[in-house]
Amino acid sequence: MTPLLPHVHHVPNPYPAMRSLRHWFILVGTSLAAVVGVYAYGQHVQYVKMHTIPSGLQAFDVNGPIPTCGRWKETMPRTLDPAAYRLYINARKLWRSKIEWKLKRQEALSILHDVQAAANQGDWGARALMAYFYRSGLGPLDTNHVLDPDADKSVEIVRMAVAAGQAWGYYDLGVAHEHGYGGAAQDEQITWAYYLKAGGAWQPGSANDTGERLS
Repeated sequence: MTPLLPHVHHVPNPYPAMRSLRHWFILVGTSLAAVVGVYAYGQHVQYVKMHTIPSGLQAFDVNGPIPTCGRWKETMPRTLDPAAYRLYINARKLWRSKIEWKLKRQEALSILHDVQAAANQGDWGARALMAYFYRSGLGPLDTNHVLDPDADKSVEIVRMAVAAGQAWGYYDLGVAHEHGYGGAAQDEQITWAYYLKAGGAWQPGSANDTGERLS
């Protein structure tokens, strides 16, 4: 009589599944590491770009020769549109005639309208004053407030002036980099590079404000 053999249960080998799971985790981890690495590299490149002194500027050296300051008007257009200039200059006279909180709302609206119109017609004095208005707002009281500050729009106008090679634009963009607003990276070296560039055509601090510089 043949003896009965015990029934053997075949247990599946778990190791192939474990190896597949391990490979999946390795693949996912490697992919995530690659994504993080690419993102970090992109951030680094962006940081370096934002904190590199732009082409055409040079680093300020406190031990270097004293820069020769020119006149800001040398970088301004030699011809003006008379109609646009009159709009700007009359609006500026009204703006400067009072402490700003004493302006009536209608006066503030008139100033803003005329300066913006002159700026749209290409008057650089008006554009500079609009850059100031966008940086500071116009009308400090609820009763005469007509424009909220918008640093991005202010710097957008300033960059237009820099592209045109105007000294006030270099100076104001230096201010933007000094304080880090309007998309300008806060960077001391870039700040002083812009001030140095501006100093070649206009001496910062020689006028009371933007409107005075462009009269």
